Amino acid sequence: MNINDLEAYGGSKQLIEAMTVIGIKDLYPPQILAVEAGLLQGRGSFMKQHLLHQARPL
Repeated sequence: MNINDLEAYGGSKQLIEAMTVIGIKDLYPPQILAVEAGLLQGRGSFMKQHLLHQARPL
């Protein structure tokens, strides 16, 4: 799954941009299953917060 497809699963444009900045372009099967199971659902998602934090410039 390409990260641009994450928006359909609750991923924001900001999240997709953050993943691009740190070099993530595609997800592997276990990651896809997690996304499909709702990993990105909800505002306080750990994954969203973690990736957005990683992409912040120092």
